[in-house]
Amino acid sequence: MKLKNILCKNYSDLKSQEKRFYTLNQEKFEINTCEKCTFIDSTYDLNWDNYADLKGWTCLCDDCFYEVGGEYYA
Repeated sequence: MKLKNILCKNYSDLKSQEKRFYTLNQEKFEINTCEKCTFIDSTYDLNWDNYADLKGWTCLCDDCFYEVGGEYYA
């Protein structure tokens, strides 16, 4: 299995083999999920609460960030 098979998909839509691949390789490939919609993306492409006000969330994809009204810190 390759990273491209799971990247930019929702975790809940993955098959069991893909979920296992994600779990085993999350740190190796530096990938995470959006807390709100479970979208899988690079850790560096997600919005984190230490860089922006995510309105109570810890990690959000760009779509959810704008949906909840997130604001970057100055």
